[in-house]
Amino acid sequence: MAVPRHLNNAPIREGLIDVHFEPAVSLDSLDRFAASLADTFPRKSQLWQIAMGVDLKTGREAPTSSSQRSATGVRLESEPQGYVMLARTTGFTFSRLAPYRDWDELRGVAKPLWDKFVEMVQPRTVTRSAVRYINLLPLPYPFADFSEYLNAAPMVPLNLPQSLSAFVQRVVMVEQATNRCAIVTQALEESQASIQPGTVGIFLDIDTFKVMRADADDAQVWGTLDSLREFKNTIFFEHITEKAAALFE
Repeated sequence: MAVPRHLNNAPIREGLIDVHFEPAVSLDSLDRFAASLADTFPRKSQLWQIAMGVDLKTGREAPTSSSQRSATGVRLESEPQGYVMLARTTGFTFSRLAPYRDWDELRGVAKPLWDKFVEMVQPRTVTRSAVRYINLLPLPYPFADFSEYLNAAPMVPLNLPQSLSAFVQRVVMVEQATNRCAIVTQALEESQASIQPGTVGIFLDIDTFKVMRADADDAQVWGTLDSLREFKNTIFFEHITEKAAALFE
């Protein structure tokens, strides 16, 4: 593992906070919330959910299909600042796009917005909290093996061709003592293989979350998010080598 520390040039493409709650709130309350932020989040678009169905007929009748579209919330953008917020009937998501600075900035902007969301929209019970970071690591190429940079590098049996053009590796882990969970995805996509000349781009997507029950205005919600961010940091530095970390100092 690499020594955990602040990286001045961290390879973060997006960092986000996500909170799920129940029961669902009204679309009208979400529209009022969005209207109150029109000055700082001027770009607004509707979020939709599409339900597809197939009716299997008996005999020789051909099956029929149907679809139904329903609104689920609003998407707000604060360009050029790089913040995106999804206010949904069952959730709240706030993300910072690149260039990402640090957790204190993300939290410092998101927390007052969540407090206002709670006041105006009145979600009742938080059921899941999540912190997710999507990293894109430009690794200098050529190198002998991915293990020079990745501690959980993909492995190909020795008697098979060792040259890779793409891979996806997904692991779901549970920390039994705290019930914190994480979905960690490492990927090399051909479309992103050379994001910079002389490099290979590796996605390292770390999605940490915890299923819980707490009042929406309970300090436990943000205490959990802080804990998940620490869990995310541990996972990140466990997945990269010192050689990789040095690239982002």
